[in-house]
Amino acid sequence: MGAGWIQGVVNYARKLKSVVITCEQAKEAKERSRIPYLVLHRCWLKDQPVVGYVVLVLFIAVWFYILGNVASECFCASLEGISDIFRIPPTLSGVTLLPFGNGAPDLFSSLASFAYEPSVGLNSVLGGGLFVTTVVVGVVSIVGVGERNVQKHCFVRDVLFYLLAVLSMMAMYLFPRATVWHASYLLLLYGMYGVSVWWIEKRVQVHQFGEENPSTPLLEGTREREIEMGEVDQAHHEGLSRLPQWEASRLAQHSVFAHTKPKPRPLWDQSSSERMCTPICTTCLWYLGEAINLPQKLTIPPVSETTWSKNFASVSIVGSALSLTWIWGNPSSDVLGFPLWMLVLGIGILGCLLSLVFTTTAPPRQDSARLFWILLAFMMSIAWIDLAAGELVSAMVALARLLAVSPGILGGTLLAWGNSIGDLISNSTIAKSPSTGGIQMAISGCYAGPLFNLLVGIGLSMFLTCLRQYPHHMILPIDGRLVWIGLFISVGLISSLVITLNDKFRITKQLGIFLLLLYGTFMIRQFLIASSE
Repeated sequence: MGAGWIQGVVNYARKLKSVVITCEQAKEAKERSRIPYLVLHRCWLKDQPVVGYVVLVLFIAVWFYILGNVASECFCASLEGISDIFRIPPTLSGVTLLPFGNGAPDLFSSLASFAYEPSVGLNSVLGGGLFVTTVVVGVVSIVGVGERNVQKHCFVRDVLFYLLAVLSMMAMYLFPRATVWHASYLLLLYGMYGVSVWWIEKRVQVHQFGEENPSTPLLEGTREREIEMGEVDQAHHEGLSRLPQWEASRLAQHSVFAHTKPKPRPLWDQSSSERMCTPICTTCLWYLGEAINLPQKLTIPPVSETTWSKNFASVSIVGSALSLTWIWGNPSSDVLGFPLWMLVLGIGILGCLLSLVFTTTAPPRQDSARLFWILLAFMMSIAWIDLAAGELVSAMVALARLLAVSPGILGGTLLAWGNSIGDLISNSTIAKSPSTGGIQMAISGCYAGPLFNLLVGIGLSMFLTCLRQYPHHMILPIDGRLVWIGLFISVGLISSLVITLNDKFRITKQLGIFLLLLYGTFMIRQFLIASSE
């Protein structure tokens, strides 16, 4: 094994040295991103290659942060508002709004990657699923406290559905020509999962409470956000205890930090930074986070009662109008003899003035007024996530070309880790908190999230791609790594099911250690294969 590692490092060093991308080749690459990453590295910083790599990695880190921050702070808040206004039943929101909000980064990364590099999206979703079902489940099994038994029907349902989804994806590689029917099958399979969740959880709820409450909003007490923090936490945990287990796990993932983080949230938590940095360093990090968050504040209206600001909401009308024109339109196009950006700017300024006149400093209470701001925040959150996902995939592809590795490898490792690190933090935090259901809730979220990303993320991306290429078929990228990732996921799922059945549905630390060793074996194989290519 040691000789293999050394030989692998030597082979990779030789391959990296042989890679030569000139400035002219970088310009001819015609990157689809708004930032020319290859040109930045090979032309603008060609005399400082180390600086070029650092800048590229920083871009990837910033896009990762924007992607996750917008999804958690803005997108999920708008979904909560929509559920509250329309009084969507918890079971329905549990299989629609909640996974859509939690899986937004993975979903939009998949959509973007299918337009740029399909292998990146496929490796990212499957690699993220492997990371969550091995590393995250392993960590949860080791650090979890309190009750270690899981509900039999929930655990078996989630594991079997995810195993079926992975095997279905692997079967498609036997016939690499994907059609609309293949994509529809993936979406239909998630619909069947949603129906099974609704049916099982309805029976459990009726058995526990005698009747279900169809008018309960997604987050109980969203209009009482101004009460004391202790009362919020108590009401929050009581609300979770009355929700179906799968939905409560997804809701708790989003809410674990929502009641503990100060608003507005900087790039790094200032209290933890003070223990590692000098006051000057801490101040610099805080201002850096605020600088990154500023464009979002100027374009996405705050819809939560704790973050509401009349001034920012009014300014966001102008910012959102210009941003939507730049992200999804062509600002230089002519409309009625005027540049589009000029007309949009005029309409935005008019809307801003009307908002300053008729909007109060207190958060809006009427559903009609709330709905306007919530829909605007919803639309701008999607625009920001779409922009960040596209730029992130483009930066990853550029980095892969510069490092002489397959884009699929970075998609299955770096991009998968970035999109899954939130699951690791939130699920491990839930597992250590007996008041929120402990291990049961964390384990449920570990399988429901990757299942949504695979069936809806890949299914929707494949469906839209097939429609664009109709009547031609979509050719799936031939990548043996995808099959190996699927095999490792299958081994992990089957092993988890067998070990848990043998332990009478008790999550043990031995299971966690086995899953972590399984993922370590996968990473060793990935490195050896990448170095030998």
